[in-house]
Amino acid sequence: MKKLFLTTLALFVCGAMNAQIQYTNLEDSPIVMDAQYTMDHEPGYEINLMGGNTEFYIQNYGEMMSYVACFEQGAGVVGLADENLQATITLLSANTQIGGSSSFQSNTTGDVFFPVLYYPQGYTSWGGQTGYVGFKFTNAGNTYYGWMKIKVDNTTANNPIITLYGYAYQTTPNTAILAGDKGLSSIANVENNTNISVYPNPVANTINVKGTKNIERITISNVSGQEIMNVSYPKQQINVSSLDKGVYFINIYSNGTVKTEKFVKK
Repeated sequence: MKKLFLTTLALFVCGAMNAQIQYTNLEDSPIVMDAQYTMDHEPGYEINLMGGNTEFYIQNYGEMMSYVACFEQGAGVVGLADENLQATITLLSANTQIGGSSSFQSNTTGDVFFPVLYYPQGYTSWGGQTGYVGFKFTNAGNTYYGWMKIKVDNTTANNPIITLYGYAYQTTPNTAILAGDKGLSSIANVENNTNISVYPNPVANTINVKGTKNIERITISNVSGQEIMNVSYPKQQINVSSLDKGVYFINIYSNGTVKTEKFVKK
């Protein structure tokens, strides 16, 4: 199976307990999967959430059904069991809670599980709709909850076009998430906090923070949302030479807001 892989990460910090939502934003360049399936063209998109094996693969087979395949054991989507189709995926509205009380249809054996997103014969309510797929997956024995924003259109001709606008998951294990929550609700002022700058990027040894005298604290997280550095006494220069090469996020808390910037350690 051909795999299309595109990762655009934007990490935001939210909540009093520093719970984090990792959001992959595709709104400006959504992934469009047509129904023109051939042996040389498999319209689809893989979702790999923590850098290991792929958890989900969105596959558009047109008239032959379209799926959000659950590759990894423990991966599942909110849906209903179906004796003919394995399962169908429930279309969720914004702000629907996705968590331990949700009705998941899951990969329980390690064999790929194929919950149906759309089938032209009307097995699901996705035809001509935009909504959210609730999902869960496991990593290192922990369960994580998230959402995908998907549109299914052009369904009257039985050749649906599936568009993926983004997805997110709660990086705190066993913590529910609301469909569509990007982690912005408690940090509405972040976008306007333009006084803070972080440089250089990429960085080898020392990263500089400039633009405010009221920094309360600074943390650095990896792409999995794990906090790996906490600067107790914030200063303008932070030694990051001990970090392995890769992508990180620096979170700067100031005046009741937080600014998050992605940087590369070279």
